[in-house]
Amino acid sequence: MQEKNLQKLAGLLRGHRAARGMTTRQVEKISDVPVVTLSRLEQAEVGRPDPIYLLRLAKAYDVPASDYFALAGYLLPETLPELEVYLCDKYGLTKEQARQLEEIYEAMTERWAKL
Repeated sequence: MQEKNLQKLAGLLRGHRAARGMTTRQVEKISDVPVVTLSRLEQAEVGRPDPIYLLRLAKAYDVPASDYFALAGYLLPETLPELEVYLCDKYGLTKEQARQLEEIYEAMTERWAKL
């Protein structure tokens, strides 16, 4: 796993937990991911995260597991990561840049749907 993706995954995990105002102990209770493992994931100290833990955390945070899987280097053929995550990872964009592109994309698809 590339270091930049490891750091991105760690930040995403921290952000999802913080956005929900949860402690690591609370996450452990609902996800069955040990506190020590969660802490190591959030500090980018796990070179190859266990996909089971990523899936459990995605369910706990109610986010697409594909976002975590893509950053960890696991691809699921039936799903794709969210556009923002993909754009940031693939093109090195900031979240704000990716959001702006996503807004443009949504406007274009809405326009095309009317044709």
